[in-house]
Amino acid sequence: MSAIKEITTLTSEHNTNTVDLARLIEGEWYYVIDNCGCSSVGQWQSSHDRLSSTQGDGINVASAKEIIKVAELRFKNSREFPLLNHPFVQRRYGFKILMEVPQLGFTLINVEQAMDVHESFPFNYTVMP
Repeated sequence: MSAIKEITTLTSEHNTNTVDLARLIEGEWYYVIDNCGCSSVGQWQSSHDRLSSTQGDGINVASAKEIIKVAELRFKNSREFPLLNHPFVQRRYGFKILMEVPQLGFTLINVEQAMDVHESFPFNYTVMP
């Protein structure tokens, strides 16, 4: 997982983040971790200066601690690499995976929910600890 360190920089003045919005690419998907440790995924909309999730929620990037371009992440196919066989999943529950939803984009869900997806519906995923 490689973070886009040039986009987000921590300023020591107020201990807040500043994001260079010009570096975000229109229509590109990003995974965002804010100062509180909460994570979201959304598609960049430069006309609104925000990320939009698959649920239509606006994600504020002003409080981002880290922004990761989803295209830089490595995804596995659930049919070839079932979640139950993933070594990280076998050791621990209560974390999220980033799931690619055909024709919709990406969504961030709990691993327990992802394991309930029927095996006849293959999906691409990556583990987000």
